Amino acid sequence: MKGAITVFDNWAEQGKDIGMEKGHAKSVQDMLSFALEERVKIGKKFNFLDFGCGNDWVPRIVRNHHLCSKVIGIDGAAHMISNAISRGGDIEYIHADITTYTPNHKFDLILSMEVLYYLNDP
Repeated sequence: MKGAITVFDNWAEQGKDIGMEKGHAKSVQDMLSFALEERVKIGKKFNFLDFGCGNDWVPRIVRNHHLCSKVIGIDGAAHMISNAISRGGDIEYIHADITTYTPNHKFDLILSMEVLYYLNDP
């Protein structure tokens, strides 16, 4: 059986990452609406980490928020990161194994969509 990183890397290479974006859009939008409304109530700039960012569709949404100061997307699938980078923008992308990744920053808001249950020891 292929590991999750290999499967999602192949999907990104084949363009299936766009389908993931469409399939998760409603759930993610509900989560983001709630989280971003909370950030507005707090009234301070925030930074954001997408833990398993895929092709970067969520970080692009968050980066456009007026209080967002920094966005980082991390993913283990090289083609997902390549697809994200190809879209450009003011977002830092990290290709890394999230089980060993240690961030250099603290984050105010972290999203992880369908990632944690793939880990051997979440």
